[in-house]
Amino acid sequence: MSGLSLVATFGIHLLLIAFMCYSCNGVASPVDCERAINCPADEHCFTDKYLNANGHMLYNLGCKSDRICKLLSTLGGKRDLEEVLGVKDKRSVIHLCTKCCDKGYCNNALCTDSTTPAPNMQCYKCDDIEDLAACETLVACPEYNECFADIFYNDRGDIRHKLGCREKQRCRQFLALGAHVPHGKRQGFAQLCGGCCDSPFCNIKGCETIDHVTLGHHASVSPSSSG
Repeated sequence: MSGLSLVATFGIHLLLIAFMCYSCNGVASPVDCERAINCPADEHCFTDKYLNANGHMLYNLGCKSDRICKLLSTLGGKRDLEEVLGVKDKRSVIHLCTKCCDKGYCNNALCTDSTTPAPNMQCYKCDDIEDLAACETLVACPEYNECFADIFYNDRGDIRHKLGCREKQRCRQFLALGAHVPHGKRQGFAQLCGGCCDSPFCNIKGCETIDHVTLGHHASVSPSSSG
């Protein structure tokens, strides 16, 4: 789940569920951020817009504690903002805007002009990874592409995941042909599972959780619960 939920039972128990936030430092625009992390359950997504020592307007994105976010919502000026954020050298940075939000992937739309164009659909992109939770890189896919997730044996015989963007037409053909797709040992690896999906961030749970084709027998790889 890519959101934070508060679930109450008879007004006593609260269950906190962590969510994913964009995480980058010093980017020219929030929509340029191509990394996401799973924030702790007691933190929110945030964006900080500032002028650096050279006069360049930049953005930091990441996670902030619920306490800090609540304080930010009550601030009256720049001095208060710097004190809350713990700025070490107040002369070198001028903070223009710092905001929090409380749902998954929400902080690339904070502290920015509403006319800033949103990026193309974003997918997770990682090669040859063992643990899906370790994938934090995002990429804006070209037009007519969607997300994909593969499982394969690498050249060392280890089961690995590969995530990224793939042409929609190629995905449709691959899924339609199913087990009739030629496969096997080629280019140093054997593909075991191939899948595609067409919504943002949808490939983070891996091949077996999206529309996929199984190409070989292997022990099921359980998707990581990374939000």
